[in-house]
Amino acid sequence: MLGLSKEVYAHGEKICSRNQFNYLLTNLKKEYPWLSEVDVTALTAANDALASSFSGFFAKRSGFPKFHKKKSVASYTSKRIQGSKNIDLGAGFVKLPKLGSVKAKIHRRPKNDWSIKSATVSQELDGKYYVSILFEFFQPENSYDADTTNAVALDYVSNGLFIDSNGKQSSNHKYYCESYARLARAQRKLSRKKGSGKSESKSKNYIKQLRKVGKIHRHIANQRRDNLHKLSTEIANQYMVSVITNMPLLRS
Repeated sequence: MLGLSKEVYAHGEKICSRNQFNYLLTNLKKEYPWLSEVDVTALTAANDALASSFSGFFAKRSGFPKFHKKKSVASYTSKRIQGSKNIDLGAGFVKLPKLGSVKAKIHRRPKNDWSIKSATVSQELDGKYYVSILFEFFQPENSYDADTTNAVALDYVSNGLFIDSNGKQSSNHKYYCESYARLARAQRKLSRKKGSGKSESKSKNYIKQLRKVGKIHRHIANQRRDNLHKLSTEIANQYMVSVITNMPLLRS
């Protein structure tokens, strides 16, 4: 769809709309039979994302849409069909279109009045798969008035993560440095496997070692994310109002 859009845009013609993209799928499935093996809602979701990108481009909010990079995280999104259960969440499994019920560890449970809108499946560099489910629910208007006297301001600091208006500084833990030696060893092993060259085909041992390298990167990312969640939770529990500023804080 993006390739066709680039061609017509180069000739000064009008780019297809969201609905026209979906109409083109019927003919494309005849030309490319493998498209029929893919969940149809995933194809329309990709068209929706492309149409949104073009809307942002013509509104001058973003640049012209580009193709995904080959090394980007592999993912796709499926949409819930209204009145059906093509996407569903059960006890220890997730139901997905074309795949059926897939065994999964459910980290958070939705409430009974939440309705599923879509599901995004992604594969990380360590080979693990994750499903992020989008829900829709009614949120009543919050009438709570926060105590503005219990407030804190946060500012960037070069030798740490942040410093607050009370003078308390949060250190930026060097998780990457702690895993550097293990990561370097894993990357050296990877460079010796068949497939490390640009023109070489990827061997099974190369893929296996690549996932080990990805697992270390994932561990570092999880450490950083866990640290940020703990710090943000601590601030949210202690203060009613928090402000992030780029201006130097006034301290006595």
